[in-house]
Amino acid sequence: MHKYLLEKGSPLSVVGRVQEYAWGKVGDASRISGFFSGEVPCVPLAEYWLGCHPKGPAEAFLPDGTRCSLLELLPGLEALPFMVKVLSINPDFGLSIQSHPDLALAQKLHSRDPKNYPDQLHKPEVGVALTPVRLLYDIKPARALCEVTKAYPEMLELLSEATRKAVVAYDGADGESATAVRRGVFVDCINADANSVRRVVEGILNRPTENEANNSEEVSLIRRLAKTHGAGDVGLVTTLVMNMVSLNPGDGIFIAANIPHAYLDGDLVECMACSDNVIRAGLTSKFRDVKTLVETTQYQQIGLPRPAPKQELSPWYSEFLLPVSEFRLGVVAAGARDVSVNCREGHALALCIGGRAHISSGELKDCVALVDGGAALLPKSAVEYRVSTDSGQVFVARPGDFMSKKGFEYEG
Repeated sequence: MHKYLLEKGSPLSVVGRVQEYAWGKVGDASRISGFFSGEVPCVPLAEYWLGCHPKGPAEAFLPDGTRCSLLELLPGLEALPFMVKVLSINPDFGLSIQSHPDLALAQKLHSRDPKNYPDQLHKPEVGVALTPVRLLYDIKPARALCEVTKAYPEMLELLSEATRKAVVAYDGADGESATAVRRGVFVDCINADANSVRRVVEGILNRPTENEANNSEEVSLIRRLAKTHGAGDVGLVTTLVMNMVSLNPGDGIFIAANIPHAYLDGDLVECMACSDNVIRAGLTSKFRDVKTLVETTQYQQIGLPRPAPKQELSPWYSEFLLPVSEFRLGVVAAGARDVSVNCREGHALALCIGGRAHISSGELKDCVALVDGGAALLPKSAVEYRVSTDSGQVFVARPGDFMSKKGFEYEG
């Protein structure tokens, strides 16, 4: 029966799985609340998962009225190599300061600690802002870190003698001296003990209000997050040494392996390899693995991220250009009519955000109607689907060249 449905090539409506993490917006405040057909629970609605991950597999609606897990519908090599998520972030919490392992490290961590690293896969991901989004991304340039230590001399308490010497000796170039400053300041802050962090944070927050440095966006962030996580959390001082990045609605950001980052607020759609491996180090009550994060972070200066570039495939449809093999992510714009989506490489997922959409098989004309939060599985057998929208947009995730490779024999 399931094989027949996939071979028939008709789009199937899909319902995702809500994850109730502490950092999610609560109840009606969450962007995910609009996906509920009935009463919205008054709990943190943090993430909405669409995919085949065992922690939260989506379910497809079958023609006979029953529901079937995508794990059952798409077993083995048919399983989707990617997940699609919607995140709704409570600004009083933010996400943890974290990074994602590359493929080799993911396999090593899973073998060593399968409880905290449940997957053998890496987790490259792209996030696309639905509302204004802020995040911390990578370590500030060495020159900016030197300015931070001048603006907040309280932080010198956290720095080793070697790091202080590196800051004083920094020559302004992007070579080894810059790397020494970035590594030293970041590592010393993320490894600081809670009592030292508390003294530094309280010293900064208790400054006279007319102090210019205390009116910065970073200090406002520390003040807010300290109420949730406590003044001794190393994530608070680490926010001063990471880049603050803002995304406008529609902007996409690609996050590769071994890049420290943390979403702070806003709502976004994410697409990632099918993995839940996260190396956490701050602003969380979950398992922290500071040692691994420090060892795998790249300390060479790479600069601020740019919005992920897009390629226009038709007047109404564009895809982000991403250096990954597991997935591609495209967006069908509002007001589109009969946009062609090719599923030759493998099964795809479509997610409607805002408004309404219709998706039909190019050959069979079988159609599913989607509203906000509605999703559909597009089996590869139909090859081509047609998507129409009104005031909403449709995110389409489909495989890259991963499906032509076997097992884990692909680039990390």
